[in-house]
This record gives sequence, structure tokens and C-alpha cells, in this order.
Amino acid sequence: MSSNKLCDDCRKKPAVIKAGFLNKKLCLDCYLSELEKKVKRNISALRIREVAQNVFVPLHPIFPLSSLLLYRIVDRIERRFQKKPFLLVIENFWPTTSISVSLDNVYSFKLSESIMKTLLEKKKRGLVGYWRALRAVYIALTKSYHSAFIVMPGCSDFLAFLDLYSFITGVERSNENIPVISFVSDEGPGVVNGFYGVPCREVVAAGYLFFKDNPPNFNQQERFLLTKTESIVYRMLLDAVKERSYEALINIEKTFLFMASSLEYKKCRYCRGASREDVCTFCKELEGKI
Repeated sequence: MSSNKLCDDCRKKPAVIKAGFLNKKLCLDCYLSELEKKVKRNISALRIREVAQNVFVPLHPIFPLSSLLLYRIVDRIERRFQKKPFLLVIENFWPTTSISVSLDNVYSFKLSESIMKTLLEKKKRGLVGYWRALRAVYIALTKSYHSAFIVMPGCSDFLAFLDLYSFITGVERSNENIPVISFVSDEGPGVVNGFYGVPCREVVAAGYLFFKDNPPNFNQQERFLLTKTESIVYRMLLDAVKERSYEALINIEKTFLFMASSLEYKKCRYCRGASREDVCTFCKELEGKI
């Protein structure tokens, strides 16, 4: 974006990001302020009646940079409650020492070879199963914490992609493009999509700009490859977004919310995603391991 145009809000700094959900061109500071409001609104959808004792933000292998940005935003939100979120780091993917940014309040853990083998197999088979299996692992690791919730770095077109893929392939029920996956209960932590309603390109751009002077080192992270079917679905979604921009994502979301309300589905015991059975197709291989 040209730096000649000033921010639509502050009228002082150069506009660097076009905010689709606001239809504005904003500077980084103003954009992050609006993004914080969006994340806070998504978290408030959990309808927590008491101040959460523990808040977790995973350093997610699919969205590592967006995860760090989300952690910074959630940290700002929780600061007013005198709480500090935990950054969940799976050391099998990267040791905390390999990430160059300053990390405090890190909850790092190493998964067993059996779980890692299952996750890597899921990764080879596709993005949807990998996303839900990883979420199941995060839920299992934080299940013992009272009044806790997990803020996932899911952004709008990615969540729409998950639903569209599941609908086209019929592999499993899906209702991912929503703010809240599960509420806080005695059975485990709540799960919320932190960047629900925000296009992924904006989140990625904000992450690069935010960490521009001190970029994290994710060189060890392997590039994720889509399966052939996922590539076709992704191109369909990308064409729709290019044609109608942010409006396409809203229409897809409305369509799948309507479909979800008209279909009966259960919640998977592990990943809390929509499922035909008590355990979804993606989490069956994790039974007895987490």
C-alpha cells in the first residue's frame, strides 16, 4: 500500500493496512487497536461469568507469526484483569531458544513420539485433520486447569476453508467458522477463534509489520503443503474472495451457520469440533494417547 495516504482514523501516520472488516485504510497502531477490539469481542463470546484463571495462546505450527501477534494482543486484553496469558509451545516443533523474540510466561512441553507420529501423519493427509488434531492436543494439555480457555489463531478465510473442504468432501461434520468452538466447563477449557471475522492476509500483514524490527526465527518450521483436494477447494475460495472481497467470506459464513443449525451433529470429545460420532474422524487415532 502506498505510504502517501494517511491513516483514515488518526490522520497522522501513513496507512499500511486496508482493514476489510472496517472498510478503512489504517496505520499499524490504529489497525492493532481495532484488531484488539475484535479479539476482545470474540473472547467475550465465551460468556465467562468469572475472571478466567488461566488463558492459553498456542504457538501454532500453521500460523506461528500470527500466534505471536495474537499472544501480544491477548496479553494487552488480560492485563486489565491483572492476568498474563501463557504461550503454549510444543518443543517438538521448535525449542523456545530458537525463537528470537522475547518470550515470557511460556508453557512449553514435549509430546511423546506416539502423539508426534500421529500428528505428522495427519499433516501429510491434510490441513483439516492436522488443525483439529492439534487442537485436541492443546485441549488435553490444559484440561486440568480450572476456568481456563484457549485462544486459537484461526482467521476468517482459513476457517471458511475448513468448512468448505469438509462440506465438499463429506469427510466429517464441520462448524469451524464461528467465534466459540467450546465454552468453559468442568469437562475442559473453552476454545475461541481469536481472529474470527478478520481476513488472514490482514493478520499476516500486521504480524510482519509488528515484528519487522525483531522478526522471530521460524527457519526450523517446515512449509505446509496442501493436498490435491485441498488445493482445489482453496482455489475456489480464493477466486470467490478476489471477486467479492470480504463480502464473500461473510456470505460463506452465513451459509454454513444456516446449514449447521439445520443439521444434527455431536461435539467431538477431544477437539470439540462438529462430529457425526462422539469422536470425530480426525481424532480417532489420538484415542488412548492424550
